[in-house]
Amino acid sequence: MLRRRCFNPIHAFTEHSISPAKRATNEKEFEVMITNPGPLRVAYSPDYLDWLYRAYRSKLKYTDERKKAEEAGEARRAAAQAKLDALAKQQGMLDLFERQPQFPAIHIDKAARCHVVELFKEMVLDRAWKPEEVWDKALLYRAILAERQASYPASYRYILDTAQGVNLAPRESGISDTGSNGSSVDARSSNESAGGIVGQSTLVIPREDDYMYFVYLVRRYYIDNAVEGHVVLRCHRQPNASELLFSHPPPKDEQEVLRSLYRPGTATATQGKDASVKAQDGAAAAPQQRPSGVATIARPRPPSSYPPIEALWRCEENEALLRVLVFGELNLLVSENPFVRFPKAQAYLTRPSSSTPAPGAAGSSVEGADGYGGPHQQRRGGGHRGIGSEGGISLSSVIAEKRGHLLAPLSRNVAMMIDSRANDVRRLQQRYEREDTASFQKMLRGSAQVEENPGLYSAYSDWSYFNPRAVRAEERDALSRQTVAALKTYDEASRDIYRVGFEEAEARSAFRPVEGKNNAPSYVPTLPHFVALVKKDPHVSFLSHVALPEEYNTASHAAAGVSEKHQLEKLVVQLARALYRMALEFHKERLRRVNRQKVQVAASLLDRFMTERWRVHCVAHPSSEGVRDMARRFSAYVPFEGRILDESGFPTDARMEDYERWMAAPSAALLTVLAGSGQEHLVDDYDALSPSEQTTLATQILSYTNAQWKHMNVILRDSLRHLNSSNAAAGTGGGNAAKAASQITPPPADTIINVPALLAKRPSELAAIRAAGMRVVANGEGAVLLMAGGSGTLGAGRGTMPLLVTTSDQNDTVTRQFFHEHNFFGLLPDQVFFSRQCSLPCYDEASGRVLMEARGSICLAPGGNAGVYESLAKASATTSGSQSVLAQIEARGVRYVQIVSVDNILARVGDPYFFGVAASCQAEVVLKTVPKVSAAEKVGVVAQVDGEWAVVEYTEIGDRRSAEKDPATGELAFNCGNIASHCCSLDFLAFAATYMETSTFYHAARKTIPTINGPAPAIKLEAFIFDVFRYAKDVPSRAERAKKAPLPDALQILQVDRSMEFAPIKNADGAAADTPMTAAQLLLDLHTKWVAEAIEAAPGTCAAASISTPGMYTTQERATALQRLRDGQCCWEISPLVSYEGEGLAAYVGQLIHRSATGIGVLGLEETTAGTASI
Repeated sequence: MLRRRCFNPIHAFTEHSISPAKRATNEKEFEVMITNPGPLRVAYSPDYLDWLYRAYRSKLKYTDERKKAEEAGEARRAAAQAKLDALAKQQGMLDLFERQPQFPAIHIDKAARCHVVELFKEMVLDRAWKPEEVWDKALLYRAILAERQASYPASYRYILDTAQGVNLAPRESGISDTGSNGSSVDARSSNESAGGIVGQSTLVIPREDDYMYFVYLVRRYYIDNAVEGHVVLRCHRQPNASELLFSHPPPKDEQEVLRSLYRPGTATATQGKDASVKAQDGAAAAPQQRPSGVATIARPRPPSSYPPIEALWRCEENEALLRVLVFGELNLLVSENPFVRFPKAQAYLTRPSSSTPAPGAAGSSVEGADGYGGPHQQRRGGGHRGIGSEGGISLSSVIAEKRGHLLAPLSRNVAMMIDSRANDVRRLQQRYEREDTASFQKMLRGSAQVEENPGLYSAYSDWSYFNPRAVRAEERDALSRQTVAALKTYDEASRDIYRVGFEEAEARSAFRPVEGKNNAPSYVPTLPHFVALVKKDPHVSFLSHVALPEEYNTASHAAAGVSEKHQLEKLVVQLARALYRMALEFHKERLRRVNRQKVQVAASLLDRFMTERWRVHCVAHPSSEGVRDMARRFSAYVPFEGRILDESGFPTDARMEDYERWMAAPSAALLTVLAGSGQEHLVDDYDALSPSEQTTLATQILSYTNAQWKHMNVILRDSLRHLNSSNAAAGTGGGNAAKAASQITPPPADTIINVPALLAKRPSELAAIRAAGMRVVANGEGAVLLMAGGSGTLGAGRGTMPLLVTTSDQNDTVTRQFFHEHNFFGLLPDQVFFSRQCSLPCYDEASGRVLMEARGSICLAPGGNAGVYESLAKASATTSGSQSVLAQIEARGVRYVQIVSVDNILARVGDPYFFGVAASCQAEVVLKTVPKVSAAEKVGVVAQVDGEWAVVEYTEIGDRRSAEKDPATGELAFNCGNIASHCCSLDFLAFAATYMETSTFYHAARKTIPTINGPAPAIKLEAFIFDVFRYAKDVPSRAERAKKAPLPDALQILQVDRSMEFAPIKNADGAAADTPMTAAQLLLDLHTKWVAEAIEAAPGTCAAASISTPGMYTTQERATALQRLRDGQCCWEISPLVSYEGEGLAAYVGQLIHRSATGIGVLGLEETTAGTASI
C-alpha cells in the first residue's frame, strides 16, 4: 500500500507532457522531456529518474482511464436521460387516462372536407374493417349524438347540427309496423340479414330504415359512448344477441322502445332535412296503423345492404355522415370497462383462441372481430379475390399489397395455394373457438374454483385484466420499474463523469453487483403473473399442450378425476403461489429464507414430475413419432429448483452455477480448465487483452478439457523420449542401427492380394472379390471418407453412398462453402457429412510450456491425420439431436469406410475391390499399396515391426535391407509402398477413436515457428492414421467372430498397378516430381490407354468408305487413330460419369476413332443430360 502511494498519479506533470501528441513512449524520450536541452541542463540520478518515469506512466494511465470514464459516462447519461424523457411521456399519457373520465375533446369544426377524408382513410379505411362495420359504426354514432345531444356542452353544437344534416334515403311507404304486417325493417330481406350476410345496395346514401334500427339499439341498451357501442356492434348480428347483450341495468322493454320510436312526433328528433313533412304523414297514419294497447310491434332487424364503401368518402351527400364518423372515433371513446354493463358478452369478445392482431395490421380490424381475413373484408386498393376467400379479400391479395410494386406479382398457383392454406387455418380456428368460448363462459360464471381446477384458471390471463383500469395499473408498475432502472443508470454515469481517484478507475472493472438487502418490491406482483412465468418455460408448455394425453392414464386417476395434465397444472400453480409469496415478502429479510425453502420444495416437485413425464411421453412412449421428433429439438431441461432470484424476488432463467460462473473473474473459468496442466501462464495477461483477443484465447483454451490439457503433457513427455532415443540410435550407427533394422520384417505373403498378378493368372478370384465389393455397395454398406486436411480442390460424383469429408481448422469454412456453391456435386445434402480435425498446441522443449503466437492467440499446428478418428466420433448438433458422424452412418447401415487422400487424383472413390477384400476376408483394415520403382525410392512401406503392423520409413530400414529381394518372386522384399489409401471397418474406427483418447504415441518434430517474441524453436506433435493399424486385431467384435471360425489376419494388403491408381500431388509446379502437372499427365496417360484399348477391341471396319456419321469408321481411320495415340499426337480425358475404370467405352468407339484420327491436344468425353456422351 505504501508503495502505491509512492507512485501517486496526481504527481505534478504538466498538461503539455501528458497530451497524446507529446507523450513520451520510453525512458529516453522521458529523460529528454524533463531535462532542459539549453545551457542549464538538469541531471537526475538513475534511481530517481526510474521512479519519476514510473510515476509518469501511472499518470498517463490515470488520465486515459478518466477520459474513458467521462466519455462513456456522458454517452450513458444521455441515453438514460432519453429513456427518462420517454418514460415521463408514457406516464403522462397514463395520468391523462386515469384522471379524466373521457378523452380530451378533439374538434373538427375547422377541418375541410379533404382533411376529414384523410382522417377517415388513416383511422378507419386503412385498418381493414369490413364495409358493413364502417356503415354500422357511422349510423350508430349519429344515433348516439342525436339521442344524447342534451348532455353535450355548447362547444359540440356544430357536430350536433351536422348530425341533423345527415342524408338518409326515405323510408319505404305502404308497409305497416304492426305485428300483423311486420315492421318496415322486418319486411326487407329478413332472410339475408338473419344469416349475417350484408349485401350492396344501388343507393349512394344509407336508408332511413337502417338508421332507425340503430336508434332502437341506442334507446334499448342505454348506449352513451363508443366503447359500449363496440360491444353492441360485435354482438347484435349473432343468433343469441339477446343473451349476449343482457345488461346491468337490464335493457329497456322492447315494445316500449318501439312505441316511442314509431309514435307520432318522434321523427323530428331522429330524421334529417325532410323530418317535418314525414312527421306529419306519420302522425296522420299512426291512429289507423297502430291502435294503442292492441298491436305488437315486431323487432327490427339489422341492415341487409349498404351502399359501396367508396360512396362514404367520395359522394358529397355523405359528407355529414363522414364527419360524424370521424368525430365519433376521436371523441366518443371513454375510459371504462364495458363488461360491467354487458358481462355475458365478455366470453364471446375475449375468446382466448381468437388472435387479435394489432390495430392497423393487415387483415385485422380495430375491434379484432373474426380474426384474420374474415369474410367480406375489403381494403383500399382492392386486391385479387382468391379462390376460397368466400367473396372477401384473400390472404394472397394482402401479401401482394404488402409486397408493393417493387416485386413481381404472385402467380395464380401460388395465390391459390396460400388461400387454401388460410381457409384450412380459419376452419380449425373456428372449431377451437367454440370449445374455448364454452370453457371461458363457465369460468366467468364462477362455477369452477381455482383449487378444484387450477388448469382452467391458469389457461388464461387474469380476467380482471380485461378491466382497462387494471391494465393501466400493470402498465404503471412496469413504467415505474423502468424509471428506477434508468435513474440508476443515470447516477452511475454521473459518478463515472466526476471520478477523481485512479483507484476508483481501476476498481470499476472489478465491481460486481450483489443482491440488494431490505429492498421493497418495485411493484406489487400478481399470481397470474407467476403462473404465466412458469408456463412460459418451453418444456412445461410442450408437455402441457402437446405431449401429455387428455385422458386419464390409470384407473386410480380416472376414479379420482385427476389426469396427468391436471397434476401438472396443480404443480405449476403451487410453484407460482410460492413465488408470489416470496416476491411479496422479499423485502422482509427474516422471512426470505423460509419462503425461499418453500419455493425450492415446490420447484423440486415440479422438476421431478417434468423429468419423469418427459421421459415417458417424449422419449420412451410418445403418442406419435411427431412428438418424439419435436422433443429431440429441445435443449436440456433447466430445473426450476436451482434458479436464482433478482433484486425484487422474481425468478430468472439462470441457475446458481450459472450465476457463480458469471460473477467470477473472466480468467477464473480458464484457470479451472488449465488447473494442474502447468499451462496457467496462458492467462497471465488475460485482463489486459482487448475483448476480441480475450474471445479468441478463451475459445482456444476451452476447446480442450482439463483432462485433455493434462493428457497433452504426457504426450509431450513420451514423444520427446521416443524422439531422443531414435536420434541416439541413429547417431551411434553400427550395431544398434542394424539391430533396429533386424526387427523389421516384410509382410506375410498370405496377407498380400496382388491385383495385376490375379488378373493375369486367376481372374476368377479377382472377379469374386469384385462381386463381393459390389454387394457391399448395392446394400448401402460402404462409405467414402475424403481427407481434405490440406488446401487442395475438392470434387465429388453422384450416387447414394455417404461421403464423409474431414477438414482442418485452416480449410473447414472454405471447404463447406465450396460444396454448397457446387450443389454438393449432385449428391443430396444429407448424404454428405463434415467433421473437423483439431489442432494441437506447440511447446517449448526446455520448459514444456505452450508458446504464444500473438497477444491472445496460442501457437497451434495440425495434429496429424490420426485426428480423423476423434473427429468422426465427436458428437455434433444435428436435426435429430447431438450425434457423431459414426453414429449417423451406422444408422444408415454402413459397415466399411474407404479413406481417400485428396492429393491423389487417380484414387478410385468407392472401389469395389477395396470393399470386396474387407468383406470376403473379414478384415478390419485394408491397405492399398503400389510396388516401389526402385530400392532407393524414398517412400514408406508396409511392414511388421516386432510382429506388429506399421508403415516404416525408408530411413528406418536402411539401404542394405531395402535392396533385399523375395526368393519366391524375385521382387523387392519390402515392396508394398504406402499411398495413403485405406479401407476400415466401422468397428475399427470406433475402437481407434477410443484408443486415441488415452494414447501417448505421437511423433515429435523440432520446428522453428513464429511466436510473440519472434521465430523460436518449438515441438510439434503429430499422430498418423496408420499408427493405430497395429491394434486392428484387438477390435472387440473380432474376438466374438473368431470364436465361431478362424479368421484371416485383421490387416490385408491390396497391391495395385501404380500407373492406374497413384498420381500424387506433393510439390508445386516447377519441382522434379509429384506436381499438379505431372499428376495431370498421369491421368491423361491412363485415360488415353483406355481409349486405345477400346479402339483395339473394336471390329476392323464399320463402313465401306469413310463417312462422317457417328459410330461409322473405316479400317484406315482406325489404324490412323491408334498410331496417333501411340505417338502422343493427341490424348484423352474421360469423365468419371462415363467410365469408372475404362469400361463401357465400346458404345462411343466410332466417336473416339474419328476424334483420335483428326484431333490435336487434349480431347474430352463427357456425359450429357440425355445420358449419352459428348465429345
